[in-house]
Amino acid sequence: MEVELQILQLPVDYREVKQRVTRIWEDLQPQLVVHVGMDPAAKAIFLEQCGKNWGYGDADIRGFHPECGVCLPDGPEVIASGVSMRAVSRRAVVEGVEVAFSRDAG
Repeated sequence: MEVELQILQLPVDYREVKQRVTRIWEDLQPQLVVHVGMDPAAKAIFLEQCGKNWGYGDADIRGFHPECGVCLPDGPEVIASGVSMRAVSRRAVVEGVEVAFSRDAG
């Protein structure tokens, strides 16, 4: 089986991310996407079972706030992974860092 790994860094810019993610899905048509959010204050790596479309009140790097706190106005409320993040978190080993499972994205 051939695997092509692409690593992309996206800015914390709601509008740009929306455009770039749309292009990624259309152009690359990936079979698997892994999102890694970075928080310098985090003491662990959290593997989230789902992503939510609402509750985004913080401004992005350009000071923009998404309308009504929603990323995709017509998008689903929640997107759940078919991969068991609980199982992955039990097997993941990162030296000196806790790897935890979360059902509550955000």
